[in-house]
Amino acid sequence: MYQTISRTAQFDVHAQADRTFSLLTPEGERLWVPGWQPCYLFPEDGNTCENMVFQTKGRYPGESHYTWTLTHYDPQNHLSKYLIFTMERVWRVVVSVKEIQNNLSRVEVTYAFTGLTPNGEKLNKMALKDMFAHDLQDWAELIQNYLNLHPQP
Repeated sequence: MYQTISRTAQFDVHAQADRTFSLLTPEGERLWVPGWQPCYLFPEDGNTCENMVFQTKGRYPGESHYTWTLTHYDPQNHLSKYLIFTMERVWRVVVSVKEIQNNLSRVEVTYAFTGLTPNGEKLNKMALKDMFAHDLQDWAELIQNYLNLHPQP
């Protein structure tokens, strides 16, 4: 029987919630994630919207690409939910941003992986370990470095 494994982490960013949330969209991540190159299928222009579909390069053996669907997009409340899949596994990502004080936002990210095959189960364990190796503080550092180099006027 297959299982779901999940993990959640939080980190703070010195920026307003709107700006922070914009950096956690597929196109926004291009600005701070090394090698992030989404290939947009719908809409083709990559406009962030609910039900958009895009693909990214796979990271593990036997996974050529990942197909992502933005299943819930609520920029007003700084909340997005994704469903990502391959032939052997599926996972969900929930991203939320809360402004905790002026110019300080808290980001919460949850990954929940479900295997579809025994190999998918193994890949999920590796992916969860790799993704949370630094409890997403590596994300915080990359985002903050980007913001420091590109201050808003």
